[in-house]
Amino acid sequence: MRSCPGRTTKPLPRGDGTARRGSEDERMPLTYALLGVAICAEVTATLALRSSHGFTRLMPSAAVITCYAVAFVALSFVLQRGMSVAVAYALWSAIGIVSIAFIGVLFLHERLSWVQATGMLTVVIGVVALLLGTSTPTH
Repeated sequence: MRSCPGRTTKPLPRGDGTARRGSEDERMPLTYALLGVAICAEVTATLALRSSHGFTRLMPSAAVITCYAVAFVALSFVLQRGMSVAVAYALWSAIGIVSIAFIGVLFLHERLSWVQATGMLTVVIGVVALLLGTSTPTH
């Protein structure tokens, strides 16, 4: 079985109230999908925040609150399924930062300086280092 960062194996609930152990390979696709939901919801909430004009517009404000709630609930499920907080938050932050920056450039006509791009690259390198570090066994 290959090792992926932030994995632990926890019993999965069954319909009869007992628990069964799921293999890490069984559990991780759903865990990463839930993390993807959390990231998409957070990015959507951040974009809606701009449209809310300081929470003075009802629909964008409702979208902000709803999407942030979905993001945190999905993230809590990710953590409950055994992904480490460090890995989950690093992925969430890095992917969110890069996504928001590229959406801003592509659709909101914002500029991205080379300093900002370098900063994002540094964040991505840091997340990769974190992921690599969590898959290395410690003795």
